[in-house]
Amino acid sequence: MIIDEDEVRVEIKELIDLIRLDEKYASLLSDGIFPIDHEAIEFNYQRRFRIMEISRKYGLG
Repeated sequence: MIIDEDEVRVEIKELIDLIRLDEKYASLLSDGIFPIDHEAIEFNYQRRFRIMEISRKYGLG
């Protein structure tokens, strides 16, 4: 499988951004600042799924 270097850069940057968002989300939850509602749970699930997807693609998981 041939992987385009630009695609790799974009996905690794996306992965870094998603991990940072996940850290912020966890921090806000633990401080009681962020409400836990259906929308927040769904966004968290989608973010974590994408983190796992990119990590597996590049053997980082």
